[in-house]
Amino acid sequence: MNDLVFFYQPKVAAKKDGTFSIYGYEALLRCKKNGVYNVPLDILEKCKDNYEFDIFIIRLLRDSLKKESCFSNKNISVNVHPSFFEFFKISENKIFDGFNCASLDLELLESSRVNDFSKVNKVMNFLTSEFPFIRLALDDFGRDYTSLE
Repeated sequence: MNDLVFFYQPKVAAKKDGTFSIYGYEALLRCKKNGVYNVPLDILEKCKDNYEFDIFIIRLLRDSLKKESCFSNKNISVNVHPSFFEFFKISENKIFDGFNCASLDLELLESSRVNDFSKVNKVMNFLTSEFPFIRLALDDFGRDYTSLE
């Protein structure tokens, strides 16, 4: 998994004067194979609804953002599976220390099932109160389109 990297797709806002501004980026996971970066579909399929994979992705994103100062005043969004919220342990909150961005949107994938709404709600409340830069969103791009894929 050492060949996994993020590409950052700009999120653009239209201004009244007809110009555009970049207000954030969506982190898109890619894998380098034979010198070419592709969507790692095989890995994503194997790791679907895998809590440890989401933790790995968040750490990878945090470490990637630490290397780039250009993201420090931007919103970054990344998709996570519902299992991330269902199995998250408060003791693992250190994974959010050191994020170099204005805000981090954790986008809940709508294509996966939430099994324990009570636990998910508790974890979401904890994360947004403990880390004010974390925001929550529902990934609404459409079925089977994710920042992971």
